[in-house]
Amino acid sequence: MDEKSKRVTQQDRVLRILEVGGWWTGLDFVQLKRPILSYTKIISELRRQGYPIERERRGGVWKYRLVS
Repeated sequence: MDEKSKRVTQQDRVLRILEVGGWWTGLDFVQLKRPILSYTKIISELRRQGYPIERERRGGVWKYRLVS
């Protein structure tokens, strides 16, 4: 699998997780069975593509959610 295909696959995984709803932290992404270690980069890419992903810093932790 080439690098672009891997990135698209990871973007799809992040979107599916965020679609579940609620707030997600970086720890949630790295503790998955198949961790997504570059989640911040992927979320930034998705936001640039127009996905309504909100981020908020609470208690020193960044949290992310998909705004519906």
